[in-house]
Amino acid sequence: MRAHFLLSEVLNGLRRNVTMTIAMILTTAITLGMFGGGLLVIQMADKSQKIFLDRVEMQFFINDAVSEADPNCREAPCSVLRTDIENEPGVGR
Repeated sequence: MRAHFLLSEVLNGLRRNVTMTIAMILTTAITLGMFGGGLLVIQMADKSQKIFLDRVEMQFFINDAVSEADPNCREAPCSVLRTDIENEPGVGR
C-alpha cells in the first residue's frame, strides 16, 4: 500500500512539474515574441519618419505688392525673409 501511495505521489509531482515547465516555456515564448514585435514597430516608425522627412517640401509666397515692387528679391522685406529661411538648418534650394 505504501509503494502505491509513493508511486502515485511521485507521478503526480512529475505531472505538475511538466505542466509548470510547459507553462514557463509558453510564457517565455510569448514574451520574447512581443518584445521582438515591439522592436520591429520601433524600427518601422524610424524608417517611416526618415521617408516622410525626406519628402517634406514647403513653399513660401510673398505678397503680390512686394513681388511686383521687387521681382528679384533683392530688397527688404523679401531679402530679409529669404536669408532668414536659408539660414535655417535643413533648408536647401
